This record gives sequence, C-alpha cells and structure tokens, in this order.
Amino acid sequence: MRDVLEDFGGGVTIGDQRITNLRYADDTTLVCSSKEELMDLLKAIKSASEQRRLILNTKNTKVMIVDAGRNDTDANFSLEGDFIEEVESFEFLGSIINTKSDCTQEIKRRLAIARA
Repeated sequence: MRDVLEDFGGGVTIGDQRITNLRYADDTTLVCSSKEELMDLLKAIKSASEQRRLILNTKNTKVMIVDAGRNDTDANFSLEGDFIEEVESFEFLGSIINTKSDCTQEIKRRLAIARA
C-alpha cells in the first residue's frame, strides 16, 4: 500500500503538506478530494494488494464524505461490484469524526465521560 500512496497525486493539502492517508496500527484512513479520486485510489490499492495475495475486505471498508454543505446522501460506492457502506461518523484514535466537520457530538461525549 505504501507504494500506491507514495505515487498517488491526490489527497488534500493542509498548509504545505499533502495528506493522502492516516494510519494507526492496522487501520488506514484514506483522504481524497473527490469521489472519483477515492475510487481510483481504492482500485490501485486493491490491485497492489492482490499482487501480494492479499484481499481488500470491502465488508470492512467504509466511506465518509466530509462536507458541511452536502445535501445529497445517495453516492452509492462500489468497487468492482462490491458495495461499500457510507457512514455518517466514525471514531479515529478516540475522537468522533462526522460528515459535517462538527465537533458537538465529540464535546458531548467527552463531557459525559468527565461526569461519569
């Protein structure tokens, strides 16, 4: 996967750094600026994995679009006929990330933990 990500020209730029992925242990979060870019990257990762006799498990693969102004919710992601679930939020390194880039849910969660 490292080879694919190093050659990948997409991602998002924050400051002067191009971000294409976040990795921790055996989890990888891919960062892309469009659906097309994401699908191209997933195809490249799937192909590189298969060359090494590994399988990309689409049942454990999730997609989340972060866009506070997004109105449509029917993007329908699939990779070579396998459906990929779109989620509204996920937890990454103990923090909740959601589609609206809103931290309200995370603040409420942390306050509840502090109260307990």
